[in-house]
Amino acid sequence: MTSEILTDRFGRSFPYLRLSITDVCNFKCSYCLPGGYQGDPDGFLGVDEIRRLVAGFAELGARKIRLTGGEPTLRKDFLEIAEIVSSTPGIETV
Repeated sequence: MTSEILTDRFGRSFPYLRLSITDVCNFKCSYCLPGGYQGDPDGFLGVDEIRRLVAGFAELGARKIRLTGGEPTLRKDFLEIAEIVSSTPGIETV
């Protein structure tokens, strides 16, 4: 595991990741969906995809993962996802 923290070209560091585990959101937050949800609700990331993403971001220095996406707890596998994320080496806060 690396101790480097993900940075952008302006030198800003990103020690945390907001990971949307649903692609359906009933909110119209200006942060991510100012026009509301426009797609079909069938593109959820799978558990293995989430595991790989979180591991990759942890290797890039992410230490905190925020699980988001409308009502993420509506996913039947939410507890499994939370366990996977919280047990990933390098992740300190979920």
